[in-house]
Amino acid sequence: MIIVVRRGVFTSKLRLKFDTLTRKDFFMLRKRHFLFSLIGCWLVLKTMPILAIENRADRFVDMVERLDQIQKQHNIPAYALVISDPQKVIFDQVRGVAESGSSEPVSQNAYFRIGSITKTFVALSALVAESQGKLKLDENIFKYLKKTTLKNKFEKDHPITIAQLLEHSAGLTDMSKQEFDSNDVVTLEQGLRRFESVRKTLWQPGTFNSYSNTGYGLAGRVLEVAMGADINTVVTQLVFKPLEMSTATLIRSKNVKSQLVPGYQSDGTELIPYWNMIYPSLGAINLRPRDMGKLLQLYLARDSEIITAKMLHRQENPEASLAAQNGLSYGYGPGLYQWYRNGYRFYGHGGDADGYLSHFGYQKDAKLGYFFVINTFNNRAKRAMKRVIENFLIQELPKAQVMREVKSQLPRKFEGAYQSVTQRFFRPSFNLIQLRWQRGRLYINEGDEDWQPLIYLGNGLFRRTFESQPSLIIFNHEDKTFLVGDEGNYQKRVLSE
Repeated sequence: MIIVVRRGVFTSKLRLKFDTLTRKDFFMLRKRHFLFSLIGCWLVLKTMPILAIENRADRFVDMVERLDQIQKQHNIPAYALVISDPQKVIFDQVRGVAESGSSEPVSQNAYFRIGSITKTFVALSALVAESQGKLKLDENIFKYLKKTTLKNKFEKDHPITIAQLLEHSAGLTDMSKQEFDSNDVVTLEQGLRRFESVRKTLWQPGTFNSYSNTGYGLAGRVLEVAMGADINTVVTQLVFKPLEMSTATLIRSKNVKSQLVPGYQSDGTELIPYWNMIYPSLGAINLRPRDMGKLLQLYLARDSEIITAKMLHRQENPEASLAAQNGLSYGYGPGLYQWYRNGYRFYGHGGDADGYLSHFGYQKDAKLGYFFVINTFNNRAKRAMKRVIENFLIQELPKAQVMREVKSQLPRKFEGAYQSVTQRFFRPSFNLIQLRWQRGRLYINEGDEDWQPLIYLGNGLFRRTFESQPSLIIFNHEDKTFLVGDEGNYQKRVLSE
């Protein structure tokens, strides 16, 4: 739990509004207000992990100062940050200026675009629709889509399912350049019809995960047909309203037009026009950042009667790929993926909306989650901010417990060269990964990188040294050996005699 301050006074709601709070300001407040001790007692009674309350508040100020430094270093006009525990938002602020070159503070009611975090809401909508009997995730998508929507050359034995669209395992590449460049205002159905001639499977559905915005365009249309409404109405009725996210929308509403902060190129000065995405379900949500606190609380508390804990568990656990079916729980589930920070596993999603980069994540042990967004296309700045925020969330946790290494000679048989078997875009990928056995372990090399050890955990599962649980699997399928993880999808080369 975190001390919270609003405009110079402590509040009973424990929300933090920083404005221009400095460490000097903070300690002046501490002298003037005796509620420190009361809050500390309350936290102890709640048995939350705590340091001395002064240290916690001091660290909170440090975090925001570091984020402000990154903002200044990268010339980011504005950013927003929301942090929540299972019950309430404990930090919520938009910081910076209204537009590049201005001295006018950005409005706390400003809208931002969250890009591909939209996929999380689309997947949640599909799970709610399934609970209402409107569809089933294991159904063939052609129950809802016209056969001309795409060409699946594996259709007879391996039809594409809704779950595969939501887990990026439908055998599809990402969108074409023409689809990305389209900026016309069209319906989802019209957009899909316009580019159906380039849409086809390149590998068998249900085998490998490969990120595809096309897949979420198709998933959005499935929802429209199943629910009998446009995608904005579907997501609003199934998710936004139950979560009381009153500002979230997939359209460019009147409020969005008047209150959206501008988005910029990586320099923070060149304006990027509003992107009317050809498939809104891939990333079109606009909202006031504070609304994302509702989503964080959903994943942390798991007490919603409409969006149940069972649905959230399904999101966190991929099923529709060979890696998942062979025992790897790490990867991309319906609208969520995973990563590690100092051994602790986070769940969440990132977003890119042409001038806006965002990310949300939650950590179950810390019982905290975050959302942040910047209005500049600067991935370096985004990564730096993400690291600062996540380190803050887990700073009071003990050292992460890791799965122990299984000493075995079995992984030695996996030694060799592995060729990429999937590609995100239309151009074939010729990426290679090398594995070699050394000092009783497998080591991996991805191109020009140093050789890194893989910790064997049994059953073909491995983790990196900075991870606590499996993130990579090597398995056999139809007499072929495959390696799957964050690195991608690879097949072991067989040397000809």
